[in-house]
Amino acid sequence: MTKNCLISKINMRSVLLMKKNYFEQKWQSCLRVQVVGRKSCTSKVKMGTEQWTSVQESLLLLEKRNVASVDFIFWNGMEANLVVRAQLSSAATSSLKDLDVANRNLLCCIEGKFIIVLARGNIVLMVDPYFNDLRDLKSVHYHKIVEITKNAGKCLEKEYMLKI
Repeated sequence: MTKNCLISKINMRSVLLMKKNYFEQKWQSCLRVQVVGRKSCTSKVKMGTEQWTSVQESLLLLEKRNVASVDFIFWNGMEANLVVRAQLSSAATSSLKDLDVANRNLLCCIEGKFIIVLARGNIVLMVDPYFNDLRDLKSVHYHKIVEITKNAGKCLEKEYMLKI
């Protein structure tokens, strides 16, 4: 082997050794980065888990509050509806009673009017013949007055003529 070859082998070994050291250092550095990264990632995962747990608890609490609020509104509405229904029922009952009284009064008035109409019809049936007789009597009376007036006029005329 020549000197150059030997140097070249030594250089080669040293280059290989340097490469090996370089890769080992890189490997160690990567491992350290991975460990640090893993720790960072683990802490971030823990923090995320804690945040999700906190969010879930907050949502559950908010849900309970909302359910309680809706229940409160619902039951107050139901109570208000019951009060309004009772008032409406009372007003309707009172109105129906008033209407019943008014209907009875109206029926009494109608019955009274009907009785009056029947009585009038009976009276007309009873009095009508007398009205006819009275009409005939009036006509006869009128003709007699006309006749008397004519006779009086003739008498006065005769008397007046005799005096002149």
